[in-house]
Amino acid sequence: MVAPVPVFTWTGFYIGGNIGYLWADGSGGASIDGYGSGMWAGSGNGFTYGAQVGYNYQVDAWVFGIEADIQGVAGSGSYGGIAGSTWYGNNWDSDYFGTIRGRVGYAWDRVLVYGTAGAAYGQTSVSGSINGVAYDSSADYWTWTVGAGVEYAFADNWTVKGEYLYLGDPDTKPQLPGGFDNWGHINTNVVRLGVNYKF
Repeated sequence: MVAPVPVFTWTGFYIGGNIGYLWADGSGGASIDGYGSGMWAGSGNGFTYGAQVGYNYQVDAWVFGIEADIQGVAGSGSYGGIAGSTWYGNNWDSDYFGTIRGRVGYAWDRVLVYGTAGAAYGQTSVSGSINGVAYDSSADYWTWTVGAGVEYAFADNWTVKGEYLYLGDPDTKPQLPGGFDNWGHINTNVVRLGVNYKF
């Protein structure tokens, strides 16, 4: 008699690492006490690296899961604007970010296609000067994120994945000297490759 071939299952805990690329752009208005109001715009990019942990539960071909990750960013950008008659220029850094997301996917044996959505958090920093006054400021933030990906199990306990995420506008932004009332929107995009070990 021939033993039945075991069917692969996505159910279980996993842990892994990833590398990727981030790019962001934004624009809006601002008002700085003592200088007036005006418009701002900017962009930035950089490489990302980090780790993730999660759990999947498979029902027939459907896979439901939850995943959390933490990311470092090797990159920076710049943004500037006009407050009244004063031009201000800034260096921008995404210090780190992470996500806590649900995942829903459909599996064809060892291939999983999924959508994902949840919350994102992180820290951004700006530095520069206004009328010769130097400053360095950072802010922690929360926002939402949504994306999609595909994952392939190349061994019983190992998978590789490609993923895209979009991060919404941060709820808090770094403050400039003298007070800073900011409005507008920042768009952040992330693409990354990862590998997971499934227990």
